[in-house]
Amino acid sequence: MKMKSSTSFYTLFLSASLAVAGSILLGASVAQAQETFQLQWKASGLRDMKVGYRPHSVLLEAKAPEGLKQAPAGLVNPYYGFIELGPPKGKVKIYILADMTNGVPAHLYVDRNGNGDFTDDPACVTTNISYTDRDGNPATAWEAEGSATFPFGAGSQTGSFRFYAPHVLPAGEGGVARMVISYFGDYALVGDVKIDGQTVPVVLADAGAQGCFHIDQDIMLNPIIDLQVTNSQTHRMGVGSALPRPFPFNDKWWAVTNLTLDGTFQIVPAVKPVEKAKAPTVDLSPGKKAPAFTAKLLGGQTVKFPDDYKGKVVLIDFWATWCGPCVAEIPNVVKAYGQYHEQGFDVLGVSLDKEDWETKLAEFTKRKSMPWPQVYDGKFWSAAVAKQYGIEAIPHMILVDGDTGIILADKDIRGEALAPAIEKALAGKKK
Repeated sequence: MKMKSSTSFYTLFLSASLAVAGSILLGASVAQAQETFQLQWKASGLRDMKVGYRPHSVLLEAKAPEGLKQAPAGLVNPYYGFIELGPPKGKVKIYILADMTNGVPAHLYVDRNGNGDFTDDPACVTTNISYTDRDGNPATAWEAEGSATFPFGAGSQTGSFRFYAPHVLPAGEGGVARMVISYFGDYALVGDVKIDGQTVPVVLADAGAQGCFHIDQDIMLNPIIDLQVTNSQTHRMGVGSALPRPFPFNDKWWAVTNLTLDGTFQIVPAVKPVEKAKAPTVDLSPGKKAPAFTAKLLGGQTVKFPDDYKGKVVLIDFWATWCGPCVAEIPNVVKAYGQYHEQGFDVLGVSLDKEDWETKLAEFTKRKSMPWPQVYDGKFWSAAVAKQYGIEAIPHMILVDGDTGIILADKDIRGEALAPAIEKALAGKKK
């Protein structure tokens, strides 16, 4: 999800969290003896509590998505999309509709009850936020607040989402206009817990905006527990952690265990996480050799890189279907593939999509007219080839000489810069 774009914004946090995630709990019998905590639902206000929240993004298109039943009357320039809420095996689509004027939504609708009908949903409250930019100049930013009722454990709850930073993109497949809008979940669970004999106020935040408290393999999607404690100067200490990483309190280490989808949990003693040595940086600058690899493709075949691309100029494209900027770049790559493929240009995708996504990934690439092969292992940010290349943000493109494995261009070849880079690389091979 980030998006690591907003996507890359949190890559340093993700890398550090993954490096220390996990600890050894002090015995199952201890966990069984602990009190189970059930906090109170707070439908909005997470941002005001100064608790960590993370941006996500959703791609909206001028073409209405399948499954949408009815839109409001009188729309002028509508864009449609959806977010998915719930656990991995039971997600529900919540449709989003932005009616655009001058590059920002004049009205934003959220399909609050998930029935695919916007006519029974009021428009979100939109505001212009005033702030001072990094140069000290006054500025304004668009923001909207909307809520949705979604599956939450055994029942359902209504939670608030905040939408902001709409960004119109170049037209996509078939000339369909597109935009990306960022959002985060502004709801949380709040209450008191007992740790080390003390009563401590805490906040449990759904940082992944998933609509439930599910621990994923991606730290960016995991819930955050935040202890609302102060030091002697009454300053917030910021004690907390993205689960399942342990957190410190009273010079000891603790961990959340037995977390349920509706947010009940226990707290048990833990040991301090051992900081792992940081993986060596992979130099992907032009002139360096791209790491060779053998990997499984979507569909089960095996690819050997660069051996299978003799005589070619190859674009390795690290991307994912959930990454808005990646999806926005697809029409540009499709155009380049069509224009230069017969001249010796090829593309090899490396998908950072999650497990059990084979069918959806295949359908997506077919729908987007992406005929090139996709490396896919379902390991998300831990995808083997992505880790081998040290990829910490997507989209990330690398242009490689298939004969030598030498990197010809890296990173700064998106958008209008892609075609000139390909032409230069192809001309170099003819010499």
